[in-house]
Amino acid sequence: MKMLEFKKILVPYDGSSYAKKALAAACDTAALIPGAVLFIATVTPAEQPKEKVRISKSTASVDEPPPKNPGELLLEEADALIPKNIPRELILRVGNPGEELVTLTLQKPFDLIIMGSRGRGALKSLLMGSVSSHLVNNVKCSVWIIK
Repeated sequence: MKMLEFKKILVPYDGSSYAKKALAAACDTAALIPGAVLFIATVTPAEQPKEKVRISKSTASVDEPPPKNPGELLLEEADALIPKNIPRELILRVGNPGEELVTLTLQKPFDLIIMGSRGRGALKSLLMGSVSSHLVNNVKCSVWIIK
């Protein structure tokens, strides 16, 4: 596949330094390809049930907006790092990152995934697994891993 055919580029983003490097590489790549679109995906874990908390009417504030999901904050951060002239779509998923990203690639066929590596050693990756190795083994498109 020629580089100029990479029109739909998925970038998993978790806010780490590796994810930021991958996003920068994706921006550079997209800038070279007419019609390329970046799809920035953040996967947050499913929320655990929270204990019910009583809030008295005297302490509740009507003016305060509800707190943002951490994934929304990560997507805002990523969006701010992308040059304005590069088309992008921000995607928030909830669940297991590896599984959710594979499912996303089945729903939206991407041409390329550019993602950061956590830099784990071979033994830790073997024992714990990694999102990058899960994607390499389970998606049909090319995967570029940035260290």
